Amino acid sequence: MAENRSSLKGLTISHNVLDRYDKCEDSDHPHLKLCNLWKIKTKMCAPRNLKMSNRRAFLSPSEQWTLFDNVVIPKKAFMPKLHMDAIKGLKRVVVEQRRREFVNIDIGNYLETNYSVSAEDMSLPTPLNVDPSSLHFLALELFDDEEFESRTEAEWLSLGEVDGVKHPVPARAFMQKRKKTSMRKPKKFSGSGSILSSSLADAKPKISLPEYVWTDVAVIEYNTSFKQYVVIPLSGESEEFEVPRIYLNFKAENPYIFAERVSKAVQDRYEAQNAIKYQLYVDCMPTAEGPHIDNKVLNRINFKTTQKKDKSDWIVIFNDLLLQEVKLLYIRTFCEMTFRKVLMKNPGHFPSVTPPKQTEAPVKSTGI
Repeated sequence: MAENRSSLKGLTISHNVLDRYDKCEDSDHPHLKLCNLWKIKTKMCAPRNLKMSNRRAFLSPSEQWTLFDNVVIPKKAFMPKLHMDAIKGLKRVVVEQRRREFVNIDIGNYLETNYSVSAEDMSLPTPLNVDPSSLHFLALELFDDEEFESRTEAEWLSLGEVDGVKHPVPARAFMQKRKKTSMRKPKKFSGSGSILSSSLADAKPKISLPEYVWTDVAVIEYNTSFKQYVVIPLSGESEEFEVPRIYLNFKAENPYIFAERVSKAVQDRYEAQNAIKYQLYVDCMPTAEGPHIDNKVLNRINFKTTQKKDKSDWIVIFNDLLLQEVKLLYIRTFCEMTFRKVLMKNPGHFPSVTPPKQTEAPVKSTGI
């Protein structure tokens, strides 16, 4: 019984030791040595207090990412925006079909094939003092119709955002083609030390205009001050460029609508530049030999415009100036009619100018 009690007592002590094994490390009691052995054997099963970092570690599924010119970009940045009320599964199929269709379209070839818009038509303006024969002297973004826009600037950039982290948005931009610069020897003039002795063709330096092409870019930011997108070319360059919206075609954008948008801007710029050139030609025509308005007609105009008004001071002061302006407008109208006839008879004489379309004004039943 004594042995059993001692064994039971030992068991009781051992159980007490196991219950209090956290307080046994510094004790010298022989029965408490089991505590350290038990902790060694059960060390792998003991709970651990792991401190998690404040930054969230998240690994997105592989289906959400894709490669675009060796750059990892979120797949949703390629998804077009569709307005349709349909079943969710059917809409997902249509979106995927449109995505594959839009990605495979070359916007440069499509513009040239369907709208006859070449790279020269979209080229950036060149100042007339640099190249007087330049086709364009007005910026194309001035004629951009924003009614074609399907997303705001923030919505375009949000296509590359995944879990609060911003990623680049794929697009194609109309940018200057980079060429390797080569050292050229300066051209020497021939003659006895006089530049005037050489011909004008030899003396005039040749102007090499830059070449513009559609290239793949990654959109990273939007400059609200200049209303331009900050892009990085994917051709190996690390420089950042700012591109207007009219020169930027997002991969998630409908290329058919974008092509119509570019075509309208090109046509509006052509009409504006043609009108400016046309009016400048008319203003430069000589007016000394032109016909002058008859004094009887001029007095009749003056009487009809001032008979129902009080003879205030401004009419007395500016009446002569207004009559002089009427004379100039009469001569200018005659010059415009003459220049229009010249353009119609000799269309190749002024290749960069065409007569603008005339709108027929309603004819009144009675004259002045």
